[in-house]
Amino acid sequence: MKIIDDLFSNLTDYNENLERVEIEGRKYRTKTDFNPSTIIGQAFGADYDKNSYNQILAESVIDARKYFGNDLAVIVQSEIGKCLNEYGEFRYHSIGEVYENDENSTIVSKIDSQGVLLQAKEVLKKRNLDKEKVIYIAHPAHIYRVMKIGEKIGFNGAPFIPEIVCWPSEDLQPWVRSPYLWVPREIATRVHHKIKGIM
Repeated sequence: MKIIDDLFSNLTDYNENLERVEIEGRKYRTKTDFNPSTIIGQAFGADYDKNSYNQILAESVIDARKYFGNDLAVIVQSEIGKCLNEYGEFRYHSIGEVYENDENSTIVSKIDSQGVLLQAKEVLKKRNLDKEKVIYIAHPAHIYRVMKIGEKIGFNGAPFIPEIVCWPSEDLQPWVRSPYLWVPREIATRVHHKIKGIM
């Protein structure tokens, strides 16, 4: 039943039929026959230091460009953008209203998954890029929802998922610290999104 799949499939990893690719020792799962025009990267958590999952996602963006073509447009959430800067990569469009967290002066974006994709759609439209050819980069536990929201918005895309499934245990956002904290929130989010027609 589709609604059950939408609510309970791929909660901590994405298990659809994808091929494995390896780039400089890092392993990913993707559709190898896909010809994208754009990479869209969704952050996982608020941190962007060397121990954050957003570092892995930034590496994934760089590797996806190496695999699919260096001329791909890149649209990422601001936490991934900060990590890309550390790799000397500045060819991207950053999405997310940034604010300074008073507790520790960390700059984080204040936007949800749907907001990132809606803004990405506007960027694609302005640049005349094909929304039918999008590569999604996100944490394996997050990618299913990202892709479902993308479908609802009108994207046709494929994932480029790092095989590393880890949880940033000290992240500012507690729900990304472990699968035990992620799954209840993810199910509640999916229920909300189904009711509101977001996915």
